[in-house]
Amino acid sequence: MKFIAQKLSYRRVMKFIIQKLGYRRTMNSTLDSRPTAKAVNALHKANPGALHCTVCSTVERSFRTGGVGKGRPNAMCPKCGSLERHRLLWLHLFDQIWHHLPDHKKDILHIAPEPFFIENLKYRPDVNYVSGDLMMSASMAKIDLTDIQFWDNQFDLIICSHVLEHIPDDISAMREMTRVLRPGGILLVMVPTHGEKTYEDFSITSPEERIKHFGQDDHVRKYGRDIKDRLESTGLSVRFWPEGNDLDPKIMKFINCGSRQVVECRK
Repeated sequence: MKFIAQKLSYRRVMKFIIQKLGYRRTMNSTLDSRPTAKAVNALHKANPGALHCTVCSTVERSFRTGGVGKGRPNAMCPKCGSLERHRLLWLHLFDQIWHHLPDHKKDILHIAPEPFFIENLKYRPDVNYVSGDLMMSASMAKIDLTDIQFWDNQFDLIICSHVLEHIPDDISAMREMTRVLRPGGILLVMVPTHGEKTYEDFSITSPEERIKHFGQDDHVRKYGRDIKDRLESTGLSVRFWPEGNDLDPKIMKFINCGSRQVVECRK
């Protein structure tokens, strides 16, 4: 009965959020368009003990087990399939980044596109959207991130989540993304991070050894927080988000993002 009451409260709060706090309807009338920390906090107050997906707006008592291997409890949204990192990235994009992008058409490059992000970005009237990957058939263009085929200074925003740990020459990929980013443009990077120092050993090539050393058979390194130095070496200004008081821990627990961070890079 308690959760039913919370659901009813959720509907009332969502009506208020639509009107006052920043969520916007998309073409299919879902409420997944523009989450803000203020709106998510209001949802949390109405639904204590629940979990929230910022990507598709769902609120549930629990999420599904998801992720690599045996999976992590409450990792995957049962509605859209987002994982912890996706929910944090989506909140960061609209709470911290969107208002810094041009008011007119925004040119966005989305690397290794996640299906639920494609649906929410591709058909926006204020976005020129391009997705790219070397292997994924769902992407719009075949892109080698170490040799991007686009012009210099072409994109206002690049999204690159859990890609760089797969690329041996990650510095070249970082330089190429910096090259095609416009002055004032923003690159959002997410990678699995472990401690302060990056660990890589290119003599490790077997799938079994890569799992042992890097956590996955197609990873070539474990990044540390010194990824910041690598990105800054290409001319970007870099910060981690959230840090300190950037985001209420209650919100982080509500969207179940753990201690993950977005690496926000500006040209």
